[in-house]
Amino acid sequence: MKKLSFVILITCSLAGSGLAMHGRLTAGTDQILSIGASYVNAVTVRRHWAQVELMKASPALAETPAEKYRARWLSALHYLNDVPIVMNDIPRVFSADELIFNIRRLPRNQVLPQPLPWSLLSAAAYDQIPRSILEVILIRQVENLGQLEQERRLEEISIEEWKNLPPTIQKMAVFDMVWYWVGRRDPERYDLAQAEAARILIAVGIVESFFDMDKTSNKNEKTGNEDRGYFQISDMVRRDLSYVAEFRDYKASDYYHPWVSTQAASYHFFERLMKQTGGDVLRAVGMYNAGPHGNPKRAEQYLLVVADRYFDSFIQKDRHSPTRFLLLQHAVPAYFEGIKSDRLFDFLVQELIVPGP
Repeated sequence: MKKLSFVILITCSLAGSGLAMHGRLTAGTDQILSIGASYVNAVTVRRHWAQVELMKASPALAETPAEKYRARWLSALHYLNDVPIVMNDIPRVFSADELIFNIRRLPRNQVLPQPLPWSLLSAAAYDQIPRSILEVILIRQVENLGQLEQERRLEEISIEEWKNLPPTIQKMAVFDMVWYWVGRRDPERYDLAQAEAARILIAVGIVESFFDMDKTSNKNEKTGNEDRGYFQISDMVRRDLSYVAEFRDYKASDYYHPWVSTQAASYHFFERLMKQTGGDVLRAVGMYNAGPHGNPKRAEQYLLVVADRYFDSFIQKDRHSPTRFLLLQHAVPAYFEGIKSDRLFDFLVQELIVPGP
């Protein structure tokens, strides 16, 4: 078992440094196996040697349940493993190596197709990737996002550049933005912890656009009105915001940008809707779609949809979407703290969707 222990030591040696900023990754039902940046570096610098060691991490050689679990987890990382993924009803096959290192292995003289795997895959397609490979991919993407943020601020990235980022990096960045802007809106005055307030806005954003750059425009052809950005900021809301100092210099097209859309949604929800409802979270959620004087039935239906997305993201966690769960953990680990005291959690209990705390 020396060889297996040696491989596990390599993969875990920097877990405390590379992952401390971004939270812990859950690599199983009852065990946490953090894959540190050392694994990525080892495979990058001495890929063949490291992959040979991974081949030796055979579950058949393991003696205890814990060793078998780790061996199965590690053996999935071997670069020759095929990873089948269905995209738009079309089956595709990638090697683990292609997915981890964002490369394509093609026959000689064949032109490299664009985009590369990380951008080619939709966010839903990432959920089809084996957990061990997915975790290593996301660690590498966290590093890429960190480098991007060091070079310039997220609000300075153009819309076209956003569209060219892998969808997982887009989502991780917007989860960071939501946390930032919610903190600026002082949710504590409504007896809301920042984590609960951020969870509400995340659920609203998932309903409005799934944080998909291809869904940032919803135009009514009859009226010409258009909802824009991840949070579908309407013409009426944009007009109201134009009288607020922090939005005065924005043009209508600026609301397509994730930064501006998140900024606007946080202001609209916590400075307008929450004030109008006297701090009633459930009414404010319904009004986000129906408007202050909208149809109560429509507001009720919207609240149910938002609560459903909240349930998927923060209660089902990785049982619903491992990718979204890990991205939220990477962005801000506190997204999963204090959930059972949330108003939306209490609403789900009352609706008999989840058991009480």
